[in-house]
Amino acid sequence: MSSRSGKLLLLYFHLFCLALAASMTIDDQCKHSLDSCDRCLSTHLSCAWCTDKTYEMRSRCLSRETLLSLNCSEANIYENQPQLELLQQRPLKDYEARDEQAVQVTPQRVFLKLVKDNTQRIKLSYRAAGNNPLDLYVLMDLTWTMRDDKDTLEKLGAELTQTLHSLTDNYRLGFGSFADKPEMPMIMPQLRENPCAAERESCEPTYGYRHHLKLTENVEAFTAAVAASKITGNLDNLEGGLDALMQVIVCPKQIGWKQQARKVVILVTDGFMHFAGDGLLAGIVQRNDRKCHLNKAGEYTGSLTYDYPSLEEIYRELLRRKINVIFAVTEEVFSTYKEMSGLMQEISNVEILSADSSNILELIKKR
Repeated sequence: MSSRSGKLLLLYFHLFCLALAASMTIDDQCKHSLDSCDRCLSTHLSCAWCTDKTYEMRSRCLSRETLLSLNCSEANIYENQPQLELLQQRPLKDYEARDEQAVQVTPQRVFLKLVKDNTQRIKLSYRAAGNNPLDLYVLMDLTWTMRDDKDTLEKLGAELTQTLHSLTDNYRLGFGSFADKPEMPMIMPQLRENPCAAERESCEPTYGYRHHLKLTENVEAFTAAVAASKITGNLDNLEGGLDALMQVIVCPKQIGWKQQARKVVILVTDGFMHFAGDGLLAGIVQRNDRKCHLNKAGEYTGSLTYDYPSLEEIYRELLRRKINVIFAVTEEVFSTYKEMSGLMQEISNVEILSADSSNILELIKKR
């Protein structure tokens, strides 16, 4: 046989197969899938399966029209019909002052039935919600050298409201203060009750951390809490800020953190920090347990029981609870805090604080 004759024969055979396939009806293709509904529906898009128990014909896999003609009830015909049902379609919505729930994607829930070789498209609408909730907790060093800064913060009430309104209408403020562990060598025993005696002044006994105000929408309450707080003191030039920060992080009920809010702590200080291990100087050997130890008055009761936390422990808790911290510090200690912040870049930043904290509003805006 010549090469040309072979090619013609192959062409005729191919055309014959195409003609045979075209001559086969949908029913011819479907009826070979007798054993299961799955095989039936995967054979062809137009194949249907009869589930009617009274159906007496041999093949349950035929076209829908044929099954109906053979007295399979319509309710018992399972076919390849894609299905898309919107179960929940709330409109897009910003955060509201007293409603934590925003809607950023719609629809929220759909029922989707897919069919082999068939495409289904779902139209989704997305918009980033505005008026995002902001929980801002000011954690302030209230040792003797920070007395001017406290007075400045106290006077910022109206301006603070305007600044926060420029960011969101959905904000809350909280306030706490810290000094250091009330134990030698952080404070001398004879100065514990009045650590400002060396300055010939009278002030609050040394304490570790004090939670003054739960997060609130009331700016006047915030201003009043700052005004009511008292200056204290310690002996060395290191502070117990990490002790205080850990309690702010791990006491969500007492602080009032909202799950949906952006959570920010502004830690304001002009001093360096004690770290894990420094508690040994005061005979405190028990590792910080990263648990809440605030009493009903908001006092940290674990100050003389647990060591200071490490920076790594602070970092892990900030990440786990999705809290950001801004270290607002004076220029003298900026480089040290810059190095600290560099070790936890995702959730911290450091900014230079003016001598009397008058630029704290600008720091809030920048964040």
